[in-house]
Amino acid sequence: MKQYQHLKKEERFYIWNELRTGSTQKQVAIALKRSPSTICREIRRNRYGNTKMYTYHWALEIVRNRKWRVSRTKHRKMDQALTEEIERLVQCYLSPEQVSGYLSEHHDISISHENHLSVYLRE
Repeated sequence: MKQYQHLKKEERFYIWNELRTGSTQKQVAIALKRSPSTICREIRRNRYGNTKMYTYHWALEIVRNRKWRVSRTKHRKMDQALTEEIERLVQCYLSPEQVSGYLSEHHDISISHENHLSVYLRE
């Protein structure tokens, strides 16, 4: 089974350049030895707004923002400060859903109200 690999900058530039010169998505896919659906998906996900215009620079910016957003909300280990904040919120009679929403809105922390916060309610 072939391992999935992200498109490289050079491949995105090649897609943009070939589409500008009138090549089809299938021709680009063959040249890059990629699936035509990969090229189609790249163009659809990383085009400029709702237009049909795909540009190399815009695609790079979208990919950068997507990676930044994901890395910002990666799973974090619960530290002492977060544990104390959760305990404080629970003592203020907030429900697990409210605590989860508060942490998400005010501290950019995503936590499950079903698994993580039930521990604090049992005590």
